[in-house]
Amino acid sequence: MKKFETFRKEMDRLIEGLTEEEREKIDLSLSRLGDEIELLELKYHRAIRDRAAVHSLLKKTSEDLIGRYQIIFEYSGTAMAVVEQNGIISLVNSNFERLFGYTRDEVENVLKFPRLVDETMRDTMVRYHSQRLAGKSDVPRYYESKVIDSEGQVRDISISVGLFPGSKQIIVSIMDITDRKRAEEAVSKTNEKMAILNSLTRHDIINQLTPLFMHLELAREDTKDPDLLGSLDAMEKIAANIQKHVEFMKNYQEIGVESPGWQNVADVIREGTSSLPLGDVPLYVGFANLWIYADPLLQKVFYNLVENAIRHAGPITAIRFSCRRADGEISIFCEDDGTGIPEEEKERIFKREFYKNTGLGLFLSREILSITGIRIRESGVPGEGARFEISVPGGCWIIGEKGSLPSSSAVPDL
Repeated sequence: MKKFETFRKEMDRLIEGLTEEEREKIDLSLSRLGDEIELLELKYHRAIRDRAAVHSLLKKTSEDLIGRYQIIFEYSGTAMAVVEQNGIISLVNSNFERLFGYTRDEVENVLKFPRLVDETMRDTMVRYHSQRLAGKSDVPRYYESKVIDSEGQVRDISISVGLFPGSKQIIVSIMDITDRKRAEEAVSKTNEKMAILNSLTRHDIINQLTPLFMHLELAREDTKDPDLLGSLDAMEKIAANIQKHVEFMKNYQEIGVESPGWQNVADVIREGTSSLPLGDVPLYVGFANLWIYADPLLQKVFYNLVENAIRHAGPITAIRFSCRRADGEISIFCEDDGTGIPEEEKERIFKREFYKNTGLGLFLSREILSITGIRIRESGVPGEGARFEISVPGGCWIIGEKGSLPSSSAVPDL
């Protein structure tokens, strides 16, 4: 603005020789020009102030965010590290130091991360790193491995890995699961020993029951005494119940031993019931391509349901399986047109303490299904037939051909 004032004084001297009307026109133009320059100058100063304020705010916000991330990085509760594109570790937190036994100076910008990994996993780790940097989406983000600390001790770890957006840096979060792995191994060995012991015990009991049945049969042939025959019948029933309990022990022990998997329900129903004496009673399956994620013992569930119908439903004309989808779940129904289940027994029939001749089949069925969160209940109308309803939660069922099933690694979140 000062330069404009100087310019105007020079103009006043130059226009002294002009007429008054011409001087007024020039003065008016110069005044307008001066006003515009003053307005522009005000806007300029305001922009400068605003820019300084924004810069200050951004600096404060940036420093605050950096501080927050530093706190999260340091006090996350897990060992954390930042790994560069070449595998060099550029930053670690104190938990990392405690887990591996190295100081920051010994690690940061010195060691490559694969150097800390057990050699059995090293090549895999390097391959994952290269694939992740190449932008491949199927690289595991979570996996377990073994690492070697500063004293050469091998430790089991769980790793969570992520790529910083717009960069080639990788953030690694590490949890020490050595104690958990040891506990799992101890439990596994104990279960293995218990399984061997139970198997031997069952075998010994069965070996004793076989001659017992034989002697009971011989005793029945050697007497005509009705009281003694009644006692022999009672003893045979007791022995038969013992045999059923031993069989139940075997089946119950097998639950959860093998990993669940995707199974075609229609195929499982037909295979599971193929050995049952259905006689003239037809068995209908009203669906074909329903798959559910369940324990490998799923066949026993449908075997027990159909056997119950044959034994206890009274005269029946058919057994029907159907399914219905609602609210993200799918329900599988097993129905007959027999006598049905009384209201007061609908829940009791699934209790281990309640059974009639069939042993503990329904209790066992509920346990098998519960492994993957599947529920079962009886919802029939007494006097009109039994109806067992198996409810499969979302994520544990799919309708389609085998090729449309999730991959073996896509295990439902149970």
